[in-house]
Amino acid sequence: MRKSLILNLKLFLNIFLILLFFLPLFYIFQINDFIAQNYLYQNYKRKLNSLSEENNELKIEFEKRNSMEKIENLVSGLNFEKTNKIHYFQVLEGGLVKEIIRIR
Repeated sequence: MRKSLILNLKLFLNIFLILLFFLPLFYIFQINDFIAQNYLYQNYKRKLNSLSEENNELKIEFEKRNSMEKIENLVSGLNFEKTNKIHYFQVLEGGLVKEIIRIR
């Protein structure tokens, strides 16, 4: 009985010492990993905000370059005339094909 108690006590003490050594190391590694993940998250968040701002600036620049006023100025510079009434030609179905066949 005495030997069994001593063996159990030694086993408990060994397990306790092992845990006493490894648990703080495990805690340190977890904290280190948490800090690294948090740093990456903050870094990606800054990049995302930066890209969002750049995207908004590019949208504004695109709208400025493609405004209707610039298009209207470009069209007026090409000497186009405004139409009042549109007339459509009605083409007979297959009319051109019939004439080519008669010639041959």
